Amino acid sequence: MRALLVGLALIVLLFVAGWLTFSSGDGDASLNVETETIRQDTTELTEGAEQLVDGVRDKVDVDIEE
Repeated sequence: MRALLVGLALIVLLFVAGWLTFSSGDGDASLNVETETIRQDTTELTEGAEQLVDGVRDKVDVDIEE
């Protein structure tokens, strides 16, 4: 039961993030994985993490030199 709830929560989060979309037209329903959105978001996260690490590295270097 817990695994089902975790899975459902994960799917809801993916919809909220815009990584999954649901569309229906002409009687056909489809679930789309927005790979370009995922690629953009992960690139932004990676760049942000690199900037954070660089900032921490600079702060540590300053503290050591003092």
